[in-house]
Amino acid sequence: MKYYRTKKDNKKGIVLTGVAFLIIIFYMFVNATPPYHHSYKTTARLKACFSNQRVILEAVEMYNIDNKNHIETALPGSAFEKCEEILIQNHYLKDYIDLPESDCSYGFFDIIGSGTIFCKRHWETLTIITLKNID
Repeated sequence: MKYYRTKKDNKKGIVLTGVAFLIIIFYMFVNATPPYHHSYKTTARLKACFSNQRVILEAVEMYNIDNKNHIETALPGSAFEKCEEILIQNHYLKDYIDLPESDCSYGFFDIIGSGTIFCKRHWETLTIITLKNID
């Protein structure tokens, strides 16, 4: 006995099963991927910190080229704030540096020799920039 398919067969059950299977696969895929959106903010702040360090380093270098009183060291805190004010007064910086995070504080040492600048907040992530690396 042969069975022939008639036009009255219901295909809705097969379609709903396929859709449910696709939803389950999609749900498993979404849950398997790590949440990268949290690291985007961290990476952006770190890059902003790098950018600020380069701006400060270049401003100090330009100041040292133009003036006989060289700025060599400014540790985070009041010493760096005084250095920042000198750079703003002499038009090497437009305004105070915007900090990407509230606990960022910049400092530098041996600017004429190795030219090292750092952020106290990101010190562990090795955001030390030297003049030799900026070529």
